[in-house]
Amino acid sequence: MALWAATLCARDRSLAAMLSVAAVIGAVALPGAGLWAVPGLHVGHRLDARGRLRAFNLTMAALLPAPLWPVLAG
Repeated sequence: MALWAATLCARDRSLAAMLSVAAVIGAVALPGAGLWAVPGLHVGHRLDARGRLRAFNLTMAALLPAPLWPVLAG
């Protein structure tokens, strides 16, 4: 992401341009990461039992390749 931003979004290769791109990425990425971290903490507390953790891991492993299905099938 940083390489993409540095090559495509910065107007030139000056320090000011790179810092402005970094500020925008930080302003967008940090709240987005927080939106994932807070629910992750709550899910983590519910996965205290070994069986629940295994069921969660198997479910996530099954769902992980799901977005690739249209690419592989088409």
